[in-house]
Amino acid sequence: MHRLSYVCALGALAVVALASGLEAVPRVRQVPARGLIPNAYHSVLSDAEGAVYPRPDRRGTLLGRLSVGAPFGLYAVASAGRGCTRQWVSIGDDRWVCGDDVLLRTDRFRALPSNSSRVPSRWAFTAGNRPRVYRSLADATAGDPHRGELWEAHWGFAVRGEVRVPPTGSYLQLLDGRWISRHDVYGSDPLTFSGDTLERLSYSHGHHRTFGWVVAPGTASWRHLEATRTSPGHRQLRRLQRVHVHATQRYNGAEWSRIDGSQWVRSDRLQVFVPSAPPPEVRGARERWIDVDRVTQILTAYEGREPVYATLVSTGRTGSETPPGVFRVWGKYLTHTMDNLEDSTAQGRFRLGDVPYVQFYDGDRGLHGAYWHDGFGRARSHGCVNLAPRDAQWLFRFTAGEVPEGWVSVAVPRAEGTVVRVR
Repeated sequence: MHRLSYVCALGALAVVALASGLEAVPRVRQVPARGLIPNAYHSVLSDAEGAVYPRPDRRGTLLGRLSVGAPFGLYAVASAGRGCTRQWVSIGDDRWVCGDDVLLRTDRFRALPSNSSRVPSRWAFTAGNRPRVYRSLADATAGDPHRGELWEAHWGFAVRGEVRVPPTGSYLQLLDGRWISRHDVYGSDPLTFSGDTLERLSYSHGHHRTFGWVVAPGTASWRHLEATRTSPGHRQLRRLQRVHVHATQRYNGAEWSRIDGSQWVRSDRLQVFVPSAPPPEVRGARERWIDVDRVTQILTAYEGREPVYATLVSTGRTGSETPPGVFRVWGKYLTHTMDNLEDSTAQGRFRLGDVPYVQFYDGDRGLHGAYWHDGFGRARSHGCVNLAPRDAQWLFRFTAGEVPEGWVSVAVPRAEGTVVRVR
């Protein structure tokens, strides 16, 4: 599996359908090392996040990577190629995958169901000390310590489904097909925050108004500015609550904002949306681009000069700041593993698996969903731009470069990538 060192951060079974559910995988035949007979096979099953190239040569342009367990039709087998122990196989026009990364199947190709590439909305973390992850459900139920891979506490992953196996308990399946005991994990709290279209965020009582979000915990509001001297506040506002700002005024040495008609709140408790002009790199009148404001921690999606979507984000914290500049998205991953397991100098090891909707724009830095915190509106990442998962999904569909069905990622030609400005 391609990983990123985070610059940013049996018997009778009762099946509980969760996320995308579980599907039986047809029996497959291993790829022979030599002497492939193409007529004997009709389809392939991705056995890894195999790289896809326009021709059978690893030195060519990377088009993207396949999702583990995704089926594809087998169109041809190359008699020669570079960088592959087994022969190359074609899964479509100008789409070649090394035979090392797939399993050949004798059954006819069966198309994936719609939304098969949908990212699950349930994540979990490992609990306790050094739990084990197994390649099969049989190994997991047996609990063989010699077969499982040792993990550490608080490592994250997405849940594909859950199976109860009496009397041993319940087991969760990871996206890559591996299994872990339900006893060894704890779930992440569901995130309810997300941004929205400008039309919905700004429209109030028949008018478009300035809007923002409450970002400081324990924020109070008052009916009158004079009451701020003597009263603890009329009501408490929820963090990440959206508000409309009608006016601002300085009073008693501080700036105050009048919100939602008749409430006053300190302006420094809010992050308020302010539109911005596009950079010179955006030339088309309706060209799509993304603006990231590190001061307000607000990300805005634009079409030309028109803002169409806005939300709170978390950019890099002090010491790991997100660098400013104008970039272009060069790669998109439906899910991606972020860890520091290859860093021998790291003081603590971490692994965040199945990070959703990753869009790289500046080397290893990117826009991506974060399921491990809801601190949006404040800088706290390792350098990437953290978004709520639903916001990350919206942006993933907004930007150039569509991920084909059954693929986990796609490379975007640099000249075609959506502009991302960080300021």
